[in-house]
Amino acid sequence: MLNSKFKHNLGATHPPWNVVFPFAVWNVWKSRNNAVFNGKCRNPKLDLVIVNQAVEFFHCLSSPRQLTQKVVRRIRWEKPLQGWWKLNTDGSYCGSTGLAGCGGVIRDDAGRWVIGFSRSIGMTNSFAAELWGLRKGLLLCSNLNINALEVELDAKSIVDALDNPSYVNNVISPLLDDCKLLISRIPQFCIKHCFRQANRCADSLARLSARLFQRFQLKTRVFKKARPKIVFGKYKTQLFGKSCVLYL
Repeated sequence: MLNSKFKHNLGATHPPWNVVFPFAVWNVWKSRNNAVFNGKCRNPKLDLVIVNQAVEFFHCLSSPRQLTQKVVRRIRWEKPLQGWWKLNTDGSYCGSTGLAGCGGVIRDDAGRWVIGFSRSIGMTNSFAAELWGLRKGLLLCSNLNINALEVELDAKSIVDALDNPSYVNNVISPLLDDCKLLISRIPQFCIKHCFRQANRCADSLARLSARLFQRFQLKTRVFKKARPKIVFGKYKTQLFGKSCVLYL
């Protein structure tokens, strides 16, 4: 009887009975408990409630999902425009210990290494670690009197925060304000998001900061001209590129 009643209400375009049945059992049981233990009257339109819930579930289940496109693309670090410099920074965060660090590298328009750095930060989160790396990189650029700078990060949240004038975050606002102040002092400036595969030098320098923790050194290491061994392979790979599978 219950089966035939719901089949009549569902119609041809609604979900099949085997989808409706679990919702019917649940709602009938719930309605019975409310009547027995809470003294509530039975809903006269309980069948419509069951049908609506089943239709919503069936619609969500049968809606076509957006397919992810797999693309093979050659990712590499790109040189800045002539007369410009490029700063790549990255943050490093260990979830098990809460310790974080950052690193970065500045290169000229020919792709030559100008200066790199690795800094241990202490206890913080990954978002703050990315900002610490950007701040330190911008300070180095300011000391070098760079007038045209392109910044690349693989943390899109940082790029979006700097591009959005109305963005507010009370926890890291001093760091964010410092970065904005340093940016305002550079006549020509742009910031871009890059794929992680194009930011491996900065990533390696950020990970290098973990060694400073192991030696109990909370400080910054600066590499002028000479590249540390840990970034040799990444530096070469970034210049010539590497094929990667991206899901867009």
